Amino acid sequence: MAGTCVHCLSTFIERQYFSRNCESQLNSELDSIANDHCENWKSINLTISLKFLYLSVTFVSALAYITAMDVVEFWEYCLLGWILILLSIIDIRIMIIPSSICIILFLFGIFTAYYIDNNISASLIGSFVGFAILRLFIMLYERIRGTPGMGLGDANLLGAGGAWVGWSEIPDVILIASISGVAFFILMTKVLKLLPVGAAIPFGPMLALGIWIVRLIHRLPAAI
Repeated sequence: MAGTCVHCLSTFIERQYFSRNCESQLNSELDSIANDHCENWKSINLTISLKFLYLSVTFVSALAYITAMDVVEFWEYCLLGWILILLSIIDIRIMIIPSSICIILFLFGIFTAYYIDNNISASLIGSFVGFAILRLFIMLYERIRGTPGMGLGDANLLGAGGAWVGWSEIPDVILIASISGVAFFILMTKVLKLLPVGAAIPFGPMLALGIWIVRLIHRLPAAI
């Protein structure tokens, strides 16, 4: 049921973004990157995203059930995981992370920090630090290389995730995202050879994985 809902939402949002981008003709460099990405993923992205979707929903729900101490925590883990899966699916398919969903994720994180964690200051600082770190990296990369290597949506996602994990856990999120990103790149280009070496790889799913794992681990000692 959850997997079907996430799939329907992602499909609807994708159509909205596709039509908007086609009408507005965005920056030529970003369009070129997006076109290359869509071409490389045209034959495999649907299969990957659907398998990723249902496996992730099942995994998130099961692990949330095992680790949660009460019903509130169970739904907290599930909803966080399902929102991150939705963002990941959209990023895999069209290489865009919608700001509107990041805002919802941020507000949900602030709500959780206030009513469950009782530490809203760490949540607000974490959101600022998460966004600032990745935004600074994006600016430096573009200035040094002369081409965008990552979208602003990734910074928005880490900022929203920072509201969930706090500022002190941001390095762990980035570490998990980086390791999983390298592993995924090697798997797709070297092992399975489904993508060329120069293909653009969406970083949103890696950040989403890092955010969810860190949030879960952060609460795990209390559950044990």
